[in-house]
Amino acid sequence: MSPHDHTKYALDLKFDANYECIVTVYICAKECRNASNIPLYFYTDPSMPKPVSYKFSPGLQQSLPENLCVIDTSAYNQGIDGTQGCRKEDLFTVKEDFYPIVVSIETIYPAGYKGKGRKNIQFTYGSFKKDGSKNLSFKFLKQKLLYNNQIMDLNDIYGIDNNAANIADES
Repeated sequence: MSPHDHTKYALDLKFDANYECIVTVYICAKECRNASNIPLYFYTDPSMPKPVSYKFSPGLQQSLPENLCVIDTSAYNQGIDGTQGCRKEDLFTVKEDFYPIVVSIETIYPAGYKGKGRKNIQFTYGSFKKDGSKNLSFKFLKQKLLYNNQIMDLNDIYGIDNNAANIADES
């Protein structure tokens, strides 16, 4: 995340896409699932900034347009006295079904697509952390893949657990 001033940070996201896709970023979101444990949607408080979405063409090394997703930490001071909204600590704390940040990437298959996939969404869950220089960075928590009507937890295939991965620079 790159700082604009002392309270505003622009999300810097890089990814590859084989097909058109829609990237949606949810801040302070509650995951709402069906009886099969499949994420149906993410609820964000109406008094807080709305989720942002952007459609991408296929391609490698893509990134969100600059300033598409700006997180203003000063907006997260609400909610302390029982009022609606998220508190600043909600950006750093994971609770049951509540995540500081969720990034979903949904595949848009072309007309005439003959593959097996019909609905494909990758969810990346995370929180934020501050370093000594007041920069805000992303802390990876987990990933899920919704493939047709099956939800799968994605794990590192080489056996490196999340704690070992956190030693490296996560930006």
